[in-house]
Amino acid sequence: MSSAVSPKPTAAPPRVRRLLAGNVVARLVALAALGVATVLVARVGGPALVGGFTLLRVLPGLAGVLACAGLPGAAPYFLAGEGRQDPRIRAALGLLTVAGATLAAAGWLVLTPLLHRAFFGTWSTAVTALAATAVFTQLFVAVGKALLQGSDDMRGANVAIAAEEAAFLPCYVALLPLGPGLGPVLAALVLADVAVSAGIAVRLARRGFFTGWRRPGLPLAGRICG
Repeated sequence: MSSAVSPKPTAAPPRVRRLLAGNVVARLVALAALGVATVLVARVGGPALVGGFTLLRVLPGLAGVLACAGLPGAAPYFLAGEGRQDPRIRAALGLLTVAGATLAAAGWLVLTPLLHRAFFGTWSTAVTALAATAVFTQLFVAVGKALLQGSDDMRGANVAIAAEEAAFLPCYVALLPLGPGLGPVLAALVLADVAVSAGIAVRLARRGFFTGWRRPGLPLAGRICG
């Protein structure tokens, strides 16, 4: 009576191991940068400012993802498949990013009184309204990272993951002379988003993402959002 022999597990290919290691390192760098930023903000403004900083890191991104129907999750799926060669899909992803960021920022402005009452009562209504700029810029970073992943540019995506958190530090340090309030924190977050988004755009341009775009049409945009 013969017994079945279980096949030996095969090791992951070297490229997979490199990609995994690179992603882990990028996330560790991002966590370390976020930790340093949190400590710095706490030293400047205490627990209240840390709370505001945390809200500005979470709520704008959430608003953007909701407004664009989860585009950061859908982008790699469509781009890694037929989208890499289909200029209509690349155009749709780009236009949906702009539309989603605009809609999210507009919605934030409309809901400013409610957001101020619920989350930002310690600071002025004007600062709460200005946070719409972070809503707008944050979505470009979120979708940009997804586009790099969908384009099989994992090195670029990993750099963007790390830079998203690390870029805040020099921006905030430069703005510290403006005072210990939430305004410099918000401005630093927006400047960091702009810098990282610009780097992502350059990386995508070098890979031909913006070349040969064709009008995508509403059915395709609806399929992506769906």
